Amino acid sequence: MTDRYRKKEKKRTLSNSHSHAREPLPGDLKESERSDMERIWEASADTAFRHEHPDAQQTGDALESVHQRLGFSEGDAAKPRFLHRLPVYIAAAAVALLAFGLGFLLYPQSVTAPYGQRAAAVLPDGSTLELNSGTTIQYNRLFGIRNREIRLDGEAFFSVAPGDKPFIVSANRAVVEVTGTAFNVRSRSDDPGFETRVHVASGSVALYPAGQSDRSVTLSAGDWSRWSITMETPRTTEPAAPEHIGEWRENRFHFRNETLGMIFREVERRFDIRIQLEADQAASEVLTAHYTDPGDAERIIEDICHVKGLRYARTANGFRIYR
Repeated sequence: MTDRYRKKEKKRTLSNSHSHAREPLPGDLKESERSDMERIWEASADTAFRHEHPDAQQTGDALESVHQRLGFSEGDAAKPRFLHRLPVYIAAAAVALLAFGLGFLLYPQSVTAPYGQRAAAVLPDGSTLELNSGTTIQYNRLFGIRNREIRLDGEAFFSVAPGDKPFIVSANRAVVEVTGTAFNVRSRSDDPGFETRVHVASGSVALYPAGQSDRSVTLSAGDWSRWSITMETPRTTEPAAPEHIGEWRENRFHFRNETLGMIFREVERRFDIRIQLEADQAASEVLTAHYTDPGDAERIIEDICHVKGLRYARTANGFRIYR
């Protein structure tokens, strides 16, 4: 084949390669010439494809780069990724189940006596409780197994069953600790200074500020004491009249040098009413009174107003007290 013919044939083949349609090569080419023409055509076709479809090349390069960063080999691509992740899924499910179970066990059980009502409860260890109006107790589902701890906001009478673990009542910022006894605890979050009062009917208890057991006082049967955040240690124990220990359980009222503010809050809880005290400084005045059976709230309101020089009027849901 002449040089002129080869140049003409090469030019024609290259120009047609951009259409990606391969034309038959002349039959009189030598094997080496035919091989050269094949390589030229294939290189030309690949260049044309990359020029006309740049996204395909970029996508392929990007995919290969991701595989290299993740440490995948060509063999890895054929393996189901789910099999690699299965242990992770099992571990995650186990952790979720464990968290749910612990949350369920530690989530507190609660018993509430609404305003105007009282309630009773039997704890898992056999101890019994009587709750005064407007009182809530909480304890976890492991009570009696892990510990015997109760949180109290309000007033309750406890009859504690004997047990190896101490029976602990956390009342706002005070702690009452016993092993087996009967006692009354009053500790309301709306009382001034978070005051906690303990009256012991039988056995003995220790009363101390939360986290400061070294400042405790021990109360025996017939004793009472109190503590508030304004005191370093609980008050020295004093004798308590047996009939006044948990007397609210018999629907009785007993106030000894109590402020009118505290008395009116107690009347609100007992009778589920609203008392609006609109007399200046009257809330801090003190009063001693005892009711065996007050009957209704108005009798108490009327007596207090008479003694303190106050007046009252009925409202839609209670009373308004003024001078």
